[in-house]
Amino acid sequence: MVVLASPDAATAAWQILRAALLARAAPHALAALAHLSAVEQDVLLMRHGLDWSDTRITRVTGLDRVALDTATRALAGAVYPAGRMRRRE
Repeated sequence: MVVLASPDAATAAWQILRAALLARAAPHALAALAHLSAVEQDVLLMRHGLDWSDTRITRVTGLDRVALDTATRALAGAVYPAGRMRRRE
């Protein structure tokens, strides 16, 4: 389990929610995420699985905006279909 930088209750809740999401995921979906770092997996789950905004993701993960943008760019080539990236506030 990844230890996130933010010390608030939302971070602890995310760890529980993340474990529940991964426990319910289909094996082929987990295999598709296996090559991603834990941070990239978290960003992917938060943004596309839960449709969270960048602001909420940074608050829960403790990532600053630059780190979130870097993780998003890393994901762009790895899992997002062309033209599907979006940024939400």
